[in-house]
Amino acid sequence: MTIWLQRKEKMHRHSAHIAWILAGKPPRDPVLPKPDIPDGSLKMTKHPSKRAVQLDTLTQDYQAEFFREAMVRWILKTRQPNLPEREIRKNINMSLPFLKVPVYHKAKFWLGDFQQGTTKLSSNEWDVLHVRPIQPNTKQKSPRFDTALVNEGQGHRIAQVKVIFELPKKAQAKLFNADINVPKYLAYVEWFRPFDNAPKVDHLFYQVKRAFTPQGNRSASIIPLENRLLELDFYKKWFDYFSELRVR
Repeated sequence: MTIWLQRKEKMHRHSAHIAWILAGKPPRDPVLPKPDIPDGSLKMTKHPSKRAVQLDTLTQDYQAEFFREAMVRWILKTRQPNLPEREIRKNINMSLPFLKVPVYHKAKFWLGDFQQGTTKLSSNEWDVLHVRPIQPNTKQKSPRFDTALVNEGQGHRIAQVKVIFELPKKAQAKLFNADINVPKYLAYVEWFRPFDNAPKVDHLFYQVKRAFTPQGNRSASIIPLENRLLELDFYKKWFDYFSELRVR
C-alpha cells in the first residue's frame, strides 16, 4: 500500500509539473513562509556508518572501480586548480598517504521548492540519499547507490553516488597546506552525459546515458558533498519530477 501511494504521489507531482510547463511556466501562487527552515541543506549522522573502510573494499564492495585515480585528480586540482591535464596524467600514480576512510551510507538533503526556495515537495522536507554496499547479514542484501543531480555552477548533471566519505585528518595535514579549505564530506560519483538542449520530441523526456573516458572507462570524480563557496550542491533524485525518465 505504501509503495502504491508513493507512486501515486510521484505521478501527481509529475502531471502537475508538466501542466505548469505547458501553461508557459506561470508564476506560482505565493506560499506562507515555513518557520523551521534549516541553516544548511545537508544533514549527516554524528558518526560514520563505517569508521575505517579499506580502499580495496571501496573498489570491490562499493563498486568504486576508479576511486584511486579520481582521488589523485581531486587532490592535485585542490592543490593547484589550474594544473594542466598533462601534469595530472604524469602524477596519476602518486601514492596516497592513507589506506582507509570513514564512510557514510546516507545523507539528508533539504529540498525546497526550486522556484520559491522554501516550499515542501512532500510531507517530509528532508530527502535521503542512500549509498550502501551489499550487506549479506541484514535484510538489505542488495546494494543501493542512488543517483543525484549535481549543480556544476554552469548547469546540472546526473551522477550516481558510490561512496560518501571523509578524508582522514592526518592525511589532510600531509596532502594540503593549512591555508587550503578541505571539505569535510566528499563523494565519489560516476557521471552520466550532460542533458541535451531539448527533450525527445516523441515523449518529451530527456534520455541520459553513462559518460565514459576516451579509454572506455566510466567517467568518475571526487566532489564535495556540499561546498557553497564553489556553489556545488548535491540534490537528491529529481527523477521524482520525471518518473518515466529513461536511464541507460
